[in-house]
Amino acid sequence: MLNPKAPVRFLSLRPQFVLAGASVLPRTLLPATIVVPPALVRFPVVAPLVDRLGP
Repeated sequence: MLNPKAPVRFLSLRPQFVLAGASVLPRTLLPATIVVPPALVRFPVVAPLVDRLGP
């Protein structure tokens, strides 16, 4: 199951980065491009390590 805390946190912080009258999409994609690539690298590395530890 996916962790719902990450998207909720991102959505709660997003309004701070969008200035009034500014385009929402570019201002939202910038933080996403900073957060998503490390997560795509970290999770595939951590998951097999945790799996090896077992119960």
